[in-house]
Amino acid sequence: MGELKLCKSCGVPVDIGKVYMWQAGGVIMERKDPERRAVIHDTEAFNKVCEDIEALIGVPIENMIIESRCRMNRRQQEALYPPWRRKIMKACLETFMGPGLMGKTLGRPIEGMAQRLTMEVNDIGRSLGLGDVSLGDLWGKGEKYPHRENIIRNPYSLSCYCGDALGATEGWEDREMWVRYDETGDNTFRVTTYEGEHPIELQGRLQARFYAFKDGDIRHEPCPLCGVPASAARFVWNAGEGTVTDPDTGRRVIITDPLTLQAVFDDLEAELGEDIPRAIIASQRESMKSAGLKDNLGADGSVLKQMLATRGLGNLVRFETGGDGLQVTIENSCLHLLMVGMMQAAYEHLWEVEGSTYSWKLAEDGDLEVSIT
Repeated sequence: MGELKLCKSCGVPVDIGKVYMWQAGGVIMERKDPERRAVIHDTEAFNKVCEDIEALIGVPIENMIIESRCRMNRRQQEALYPPWRRKIMKACLETFMGPGLMGKTLGRPIEGMAQRLTMEVNDIGRSLGLGDVSLGDLWGKGEKYPHRENIIRNPYSLSCYCGDALGATEGWEDREMWVRYDETGDNTFRVTTYEGEHPIELQGRLQARFYAFKDGDIRHEPCPLCGVPASAARFVWNAGEGTVTDPDTGRRVIITDPLTLQAVFDDLEAELGEDIPRAIIASQRESMKSAGLKDNLGADGSVLKQMLATRGLGNLVRFETGGDGLQVTIENSCLHLLMVGMMQAAYEHLWEVEGSTYSWKLAEDGDLEVSIT
């Protein structure tokens, strides 16, 4: 796979500015789907919270993550590419592709177009930090659906990438499918989508919540060419690896939608009760403390406010300290349990304490109030 096309001004992959925009309310919004937001999330923390949940409940949550991520990525593909384009490509694949004479003649230019589109989707994934995504081995062999197989090396989460691949294929083919994977090398996997039903036990579950975003007071310094804020352009993109790194912690991050994980959290809490939120908050607190929070985090919340806004985690509108505690309000919050764990870690870092307690309240409009003592 070749190098990603970078902005000539700030060096960020151009796909980032094309797909996303940073809002004054602490939200990273998709340009073609304004209800859908994105966050920049620490991958180590992401994977740890999933592992801690599985350790708590004793069963894997892989299928839940695949299903939830599939729904979100299918929606993204349908927003990025207009219906007419997807319908034409699907019709051409089914009519002209295949092992016969038509496939060897008329099918070749169709396959070329399908290959370019698949590479375009894969390049967006590499820009987001999914890993080193490349074409599978079905191209040029007379296959009707060569785009259904892709290779990923160094995935940030294999379950999430499987959901991404599944959602992208369903978005283009407009049919229900499922996904499998097999390891082909060192941390390298062949991911294949195929016609099949989703797990029946997940039907009607994993419902995402959407709400209107509030305006805010955050000022970003956008790149004059691509519009990505300077605070986000500080992240380090490695096109060859398909990774994005936070320069402050040296840890890998991912640009992803928060609804995938939140739907899983909500579903598990509804089924299993309060042990789930407690485990999620504890996992995030531990991850954030191990990441090494900034020494200049500041006791007035200004640095934390910018950090949250850059990552699309909401607008910090209240940061009050007094006595033995910290009171925080975040507008347009998302992944609220992870935010509670982050605020707990920030409090213990700033006041150099080893332990604390918390309480929180999430309003219907997305406002999150957290108290740490």
